[in-house]
Amino acid sequence: MVREARAAIEAGEIGPLTVVHVAYVQGSLGSRVEDKPEAMSSRLKWRLDPAKGGLSHVLGDIGTHAHQLLTYVSGRRTEAVLADVGAALPRRQAHDTASVIFRLEGGGRGVMFVTKAATGAENAVSLEAYGEAGGVAWTHASANELRVMRNNRPAELRTRGLPTLHPLSLRATRLPPGHPEAFIEAFANIYADFADLVAARRAGRPPDPLAVLTPGAVAGAEGLAFIEACIESTVKGGWVDVRRIG
Repeated sequence: MVREARAAIEAGEIGPLTVVHVAYVQGSLGSRVEDKPEAMSSRLKWRLDPAKGGLSHVLGDIGTHAHQLLTYVSGRRTEAVLADVGAALPRRQAHDTASVIFRLEGGGRGVMFVTKAATGAENAVSLEAYGEAGGVAWTHASANELRVMRNNRPAELRTRGLPTLHPLSLRATRLPPGHPEAFIEAFANIYADFADLVAARRAGRPPDPLAVLTPGAVAGAEGLAFIEACIESTVKGGWVDVRRIG
């Protein structure tokens, strides 16, 4: 239903986009696993080593997912950020939490909060986007539902598989209404669209217009530029233009 959220915004159902909130809250680093050798697998050892795990563990591991969700649904790039990135737990060298205020190209302001230090949280991903005429809300825990809101009217709950959904949403549907689709099917949709793009290029034909939204190298580069801008903002204590880095 993430695709339906994007389609609703593009169609102007909520009016000009004004406010966005995105979050990815996780609890895998809610305690100091660094002090528990038995819990420090080889995977965690390099991830929590800033020299090997990159500029920011939390932004590189889950912040990029929140950023991609934000830019995909809004259809806009991040323009500038004001960030606070660091470790919530004492003596931890790797970043486990990031709070980012951002501005979007073409208008719109928002907040991103990502953390791996929320003890007990189970990959709680969520996004809310609001415009002058209404809003949309989606959560990972209820991935088959999209809440569409408007002033002075009951909220509308859209569920996957219905024929009234946007073609972009229907393209991602494999099962009849009522049967849940989830995490694994989301990967299948990405692979299928990527295969369509490859086949179209090899055949010298235009790809399906609904497949061209598949994230590619540019989306990855923009995610890295976002991370660098957040780190620079934290160090400088001020706004940083993401486009200058990208």
